[in-house]
Amino acid sequence: MGQMFGLGGLFLLPVLIATWPGGLNTAAGAAAAGYLVLVPTVLAYLLFAAGLRRLPPATVATLTLTEPVVAALLGTAILGEELTVVAGIGMAAVVASLTVLAVSTLRTP
Repeated sequence: MGQMFGLGGLFLLPVLIATWPGGLNTAAGAAAAGYLVLVPTVLAYLLFAAGLRRLPPATVATLTLTEPVVAALLGTAILGEELTVVAGIGMAAVVASLTVLAVSTLRTP
């Protein structure tokens, strides 16, 4: 999977260079692009692969479903984004669904 992202990134590099606001020729632009490559992509997939080595694939796949909830909570806590009622209901639905899934998995012999 990493090879696909790397190859796709190489093909998209000309688009990035042509359309990035401020361009990659500034220190801030290069730092932002480097951060986007390393933290949310490379680090995330390394952690995902480590999880797959240590946990069953079904557990890892289920845990990835918590990503929108975590992202919303981090956006609220770190960036001061407003958590709407609809977002809260959606987060509660995700957590409830994952709880039901976890409990049913524990009861299955």
